[in-house]
Amino acid sequence: MARRQCPPRREDRPLVLDASAPKAIARAAAAVREGGVVALPTETVYGLAARTGDRAARARLVRIKGREGKKPFQVLVSSRHAALRMCGRLPACARKLARAFWPGPLTLVVKGRNGRWVGLRVPDHPVAAALLRQCGGSLVATSANLSGEKDAFTAAQVVSALGGRVDVLLDGGAAQRRKPSTVVKCDGENWSILREGAIKRAAILRLLAPGHRRKARE
Repeated sequence: MARRQCPPRREDRPLVLDASAPKAIARAAAAVREGGVVALPTETVYGLAARTGDRAARARLVRIKGREGKKPFQVLVSSRHAALRMCGRLPACARKLARAFWPGPLTLVVKGRNGRWVGLRVPDHPVAAALLRQCGGSLVATSANLSGEKDAFTAAQVVSALGGRVDVLLDGGAAQRRKPSTVVKCDGENWSILREGAIKRAAILRLLAPGHRRKARE
């Protein structure tokens, strides 16, 4: 199969790299380490990612999205072990959900080591996983679109929405799920579904509240 050709860089578009090309992931990881913003595919939608803990890069994400600065971003992590580095310990309900749905389209909102809430997700996509491995196991992330606008499911849609505001775009083909992740907040023994996405509410209830479904059928 012929490899996609990367067009020359223009001010109105990012550097677009075929994610399957040699050194494409390494080039994107280098951009992240230099404080850049990278667009990447996940199994749900295309996302924007930057180095965790880099305040300047996070500020760029805010400007690119056109969103409120206080609204938190999620953190993509390479594994459950990497998630524990962010939060120290997962509540019991979060551990159960992680075992069932990670890697996959589930964001767990838990207390971080700093006492603040953080949304963690292990993406189920080879390009995202490879970039995470080369970036220390975590990336601050958000969807690759303007705030309030439609999600991007292809690299072309990212270019159309954001143009050259992104430094590097990894083209990994179309997103398969075409729905955002499901978001569940876990606070000790309590939990709540903040957003139903690719994982249905019923699947969460079957795992965490089987009695709820039994009562609903009675």
